[in-house]
Amino acid sequence: MSLNADIMRVMHGLGFPNDVIAPSLYLGGSLEYVVFQYDVRPVSWADDVAGDVEFYIQIHYCAPWEKNTYKMRALIRNAIEAEWGEFPDEVDASDGDTQHFVYDFSIVKDKTYGTE
Repeated sequence: MSLNADIMRVMHGLGFPNDVIAPSLYLGGSLEYVVFQYDVRPVSWADDVAGDVEFYIQIHYCAPWEKNTYKMRALIRNAIEAEWGEFPDEVDASDGDTQHFVYDFSIVKDKTYGTE
């Protein structure tokens, strides 16, 4: 399974329909949605060969100002910890139009992760 599929599965498990979960850019019409992105870095070098890769992951949860997001934000933090064993930082990136919360965390996987 790929990291994209894993993130979508976890967010879908929280009740988000798949059509409001998107990698990199959400172009739909819903005011509540999840966008995710990640960078990959090689780690665990031996004999000039990377044995593992580190994924630096950001999951963005956006919702209209009228929505009480407190419970969903807690569910997202706890789901990330349950799935990947890392409790994320939560950064409030809200603006005048939208509530926007960013969950930052990283995981290390074998470099073959996602190629199965």
